[in-house]
Amino acid sequence: MKRSIFIWLGILEAFIAVGAIPAGLLLIMHPDGSSVGLNVDLLKNSQFHNYLIPGLFLFFVNGMCQAFAAILAFKKHKSVAPVTLFLGMMLLIWVCVQVYSIGYLSFMQPMFFIIALLELSMGMIILKGAKSESK
Repeated sequence: MKRSIFIWLGILEAFIAVGAIPAGLLLIMHPDGSSVGLNVDLLKNSQFHNYLIPGLFLFFVNGMCQAFAAILAFKKHKSVAPVTLFLGMMLLIWVCVQVYSIGYLSFMQPMFFIIALLELSMGMIILKGAKSESK
């Protein structure tokens, strides 16, 4: 399988992580959302009372786990495909829950929806490539 797909996937996952880690950390430190320009009033129709749980998810799943996946991609590790598929689904769910909970607020919501689809597509390509190489 061509090395370039692993490089592009690693870049994509690193991009996700670089945005999610500081944003998640800020939401954990300031659950009222003030540190990122959000207001808890946005959450009035959601299942959350503040941004602590979304911040934890953002930091750990969309941040640290995506950073770990980027390392796996750059190393062409054998487990990169299932990890990528899982994290792509988590990112897709993140965006859907966000839009459902607080509505459409930013161009970043559709952008990360598309990024999640790209991540899923790359994971499928790698998975199919690995299966065809093993035959």
